[in-house]
Amino acid sequence: MHIVMLISSFHPLIGGAERQALRLSEKLVDSGIRVTVLTRWHEGLRKEEKINGVNVNRIKVSKNPKLAPVIFLIKTLKFIRENKNDIDIIHAHALSAPGLTAAVASRLFKIPSIAKIAGGGNKDGCEIIRISRSGILGKLKVIFMKKNISKFIAISKLIEKDLLKVKVPESKIVFLPNGIDLDKFAPIKNNNIDNEKINKFAFIGRLEKIKGIDVLLNTWESMSKEFLSKNKLLIAGDGREKHFLENMDSSIEHLGKVDDVLKLLNEIDIFILPSRYEGISNSLLEAMATEKIIIASEVGGNPDLLINNLNGYLFENENIDQLRKLFKYTSENIIELNGVGKEARATLVKNGFDLSEIQSKYRHIYNELTQKKNA
Repeated sequence: MHIVMLISSFHPLIGGAERQALRLSEKLVDSGIRVTVLTRWHEGLRKEEKINGVNVNRIKVSKNPKLAPVIFLIKTLKFIRENKNDIDIIHAHALSAPGLTAAVASRLFKIPSIAKIAGGGNKDGCEIIRISRSGILGKLKVIFMKKNISKFIAISKLIEKDLLKVKVPESKIVFLPNGIDLDKFAPIKNNNIDNEKINKFAFIGRLEKIKGIDVLLNTWESMSKEFLSKNKLLIAGDGREKHFLENMDSSIEHLGKVDDVLKLLNEIDIFILPSRYEGISNSLLEAMATEKIIIASEVGGNPDLLINNLNGYLFENENIDQLRKLFKYTSENIIELNGVGKEARATLVKNGFDLSEIQSKYRHIYNELTQKKNA
């Protein structure tokens, strides 16, 4: 079986969608499936290469943001047309350029396609909602994709609801969250309990408004001097909101981009995800897998994963008072809350979030679609 993945950017450019696309592709290759990724070319990257068995073709597009999707569409369709007899499934990661391209390819070449909805969207909804509300052309795009994409992948219950809002048929919607390699992301046991140690809180992600970095820092700097003397906040990541870290308190350390996230997770105590909107966060999955105490905003897919006071702590989006109380509570009870972290990992194990299981479910979808095509 040969799967063609469509995604706007890919490894080594790293974001949530890129990490999931690479991890899933690697697992599929390990299981004997051939995977080709079609993505945009970026300066300094090879036009063609193989990454851990995954074939990567990077397509050169215009720097003009309006022309780029059109050129990506045309060149991708050319590749698919030339290889149509050797492609079983087209798998789009996101709707805008990849999803629309997959829909056109399905229509022209009768190849089944699936489209995974990217991210958690914003206050207006996920990307299919935004596209449908972007004028007549947006409405026509959604109608076309609904008709020609074989399956839509919803990574959270909120995204599933958004798909139903724009009348995607229930038969075309598959709830399938992101996965995590539970063998790789596992806690390192530390039996040396130190009641006097500095507690380490951490944020790992893009420094963007959508991630709530301003909410996090405003809350942290409102904490008492006593709290700040006993706790440290590590910020891992980069982005446009980096300026919020200027003139920060000495209890805050900006690590920049961190390559070894697993090592960092096993050095911290409490993981914070203060996002304004979220899909199923890779960083959250990684923190749960390593048995961290989790504090997360009650948005997007976070409530799909976390049950308040059982396997983590949820606070109302942008509610600094609630977040402040959770900082204080977790800091003061960190040893007693060890079981909360263990329950977080147990949640992933019990509910099938292991990447091997997610990969198996995708294979089932691929097989089902190819059987229908050949029937």
